[in-house]
Amino acid sequence: MEQGYIRKLRSKKEKPAAVSAPLTFQTSDGFTVLVGRNNRQNDRLTLKTANNNDIWFHTKNIPGSNTVLVTDGKKPTETAMTEAAVLAAQHSKAKDSSLVPVDYTPRRGPYSSTRTTPAPWR
Repeated sequence: MEQGYIRKLRSKKEKPAAVSAPLTFQTSDGFTVLVGRNNRQNDRLTLKTANNNDIWFHTKNIPGSNTVLVTDGKKPTETAMTEAAVLAAQHSKAKDSSLVPVDYTPRRGPYSSTRTTPAPWR
């Protein structure tokens, strides 16, 4: 029911569950990094919260959280990029691996399929 395949009947007074906020981290040089914790947060973080100047990170071919480096229009430093990639790796299924490949792209790059429910990223 949570994925939207079967509708749950609600009373008129019952409100839909609110989407919780993503995890927020600060890099050593002052950039903010946002990490989604589930598919709904990942959708909102990547498609609604992040700006086109922000950098999106995700582990390559491994399930994990969407991670966004908030740039506020500034050029991100190498340190900030590395720390955001580490956070993306730590919040994935490969968190115990010694080497985790992480892809990154400007926020305008990732897209979701046209499904109405939150889905795996392509």
